[in-house]
Order: sequence, then C-alpha cells, then structure tokens
Amino acid sequence: MGLITASLGLASGLVSRDLYAQVVVLVLITTLLTPPLLRFAFPQEPTVVAVSAGALAKLEELPASAEELIDA
Repeated sequence: MGLITASLGLASGLVSRDLYAQVVVLVLITTLLTPPLLRFAFPQEPTVVAVSAGALAKLEELPASAEELIDA
C-alpha cells in the first residue's frame, strides 16, 4: 500500500525522489521484519503453564458440568 501511494505521489510530483527512496526502504524493512516478529509474538508451540492443585481440580470438573448443560 505504501509503495502504491508513494509511486502515485512521485508520478504526480507531490513526493520527491529522496522521500520516495525512504518510503521504499521503509516498506522493504517492514516487509522483511514482519514474519519473524509475528512468529515471535504468536508461537505455534503450546505454552506450558503451572497450575495449582485447586485450579486443576476445578478444571477437571468442567467437562462434567458441560455435559449436564448439553443433556438438559
């Protein structure tokens, strides 16, 4: 999107060549950095979380409660 806008601005004379070059570099940098940053932010490996015994007991009760709601 940025390249299209910058190209239109350059073609119409609203954007200088220097600014156009800066936009192109910025678009390239963001395009190259986005995939690794997204992989870091949203890992596909399951996250291990420590759960207390009380919370685990409550979690084990949930499926039975859900079945009761469905059967009703």
